[in-house]
Amino acid sequence: PSPGYALELTLEETRALAREAAFEVEIMQARIDALQATQREAGATLRPRVQVSGRLEQRDREVAIDLPELPGFDIGSPVVIPGSQALVMVEFDAPIVNLDGWSRVRAARQQVAAGRAQLSVVIDRVELTAIEVHIGVLSLEAALEVAQDRGALAAAYRDSVMERLRVGMATDFELRRAETEVVAARIQVEEIRRARADALRMLGVLVGGEDVTAVAAPGETPQTPPGSLDEQVARALAERPELRVHSHTLSALEAAGDGERLGLIPDLIVSGQASTSTAESIDGQHAYWALQANLVWVPYDRGLRRSRQARAAAQTRGQEAELARTVATIEREVSDAWFALESTQATAALAAEQEHLAGEALRLAELAQEAGAATALDVLEARASFVNARTQSVSASHRRDLAVWRLIWSIGAL
Repeated sequence: PSPGYALELTLEETRALAREAAFEVEIMQARIDALQATQREAGATLRPRVQVSGRLEQRDREVAIDLPELPGFDIGSPVVIPGSQALVMVEFDAPIVNLDGWSRVRAARQQVAAGRAQLSVVIDRVELTAIEVHIGVLSLEAALEVAQDRGALAAAYRDSVMERLRVGMATDFELRRAETEVVAARIQVEEIRRARADALRMLGVLVGGEDVTAVAAPGETPQTPPGSLDEQVARALAERPELRVHSHTLSALEAAGDGERLGLIPDLIVSGQASTSTAESIDGQHAYWALQANLVWVPYDRGLRRSRQARAAAQTRGQEAELARTVATIEREVSDAWFALESTQATAALAAEQEHLAGEALRLAELAQEAGAATALDVLEARASFVNARTQSVSASHRRDLAVWRLIWSIGAL
């Protein structure tokens, strides 16, 4: 959709648009492109190289010729011999043994893989944020509907008090309390409306600056991942992209260290040269070619290789520590998400049961009113209790759904 177009988003549309609009994803993709270019650059050093060069020159040589005195000649004057030369040279070289070059290629390949895993981390976090805001908007919409119902009940209760006040069955204090409830309900409705508008604006920013007017409830509740807590932790340690980032980064550092160690092995390079030249002079025309093998060995490089090996070893130790910390963080995130889901599921089940009981009490109060055994005030109070129970049930349901999504994210299955 074009910018400014009013949207009513489903959850899947929210996730897709947030993923497309996130600057973090674009930045990470650019970094991956740069890493791929570095990988191609490292690989290019292992392929043959061909170079063609040419030269065209004009050379006039002065030659002093000592001739006997002859008629028509100036004895001793220099003689100019014009000459031109064209040279074309083709050179090639191909590395046969270059082990440190292969290590650089392997390190670059692992860095690209780490970049792609980091892109998955960024996308998962963007989508989780979008899901949280989307469900937050749904929760506010449900709260707004309940607050409006509560306001209607407060107004109905105030009208009932006014009727009873006319016949002397209520006091002014009850009326003032009823009017206070009406004002409080109106204030609550306005506060929820402002919060909902802010959440919709935030959602619009997440999906690329669109004018989001509403969100649609998910078609079905997200399925809770099966298995015990230990199984969820094991799945997270196998699937979370953060661990792939550390794994590929470690492999890249190991490859870099191997390259420095393999640098002590001589490099073998085969090179060749072919050229041809033509000359309009006494030199004539000639062509030649040559093939040679060069063995390059640097036994001492002023300690540079040893310094790079020490740096790679230190970076490897740091990355291993980062990996251990990430594993502990993931285990804690899965445990927190698991227990939060258990808590919200129990709360949602209890709230649903209370909503059912309140609904049944409202039905019985309405039947009693029809039979003359209950007053309109009794029905209003039963309806207010039902609205409160409905509020708790809807809120608990949204919290449960959000807890499911967070568990799904924590095990790397988003």
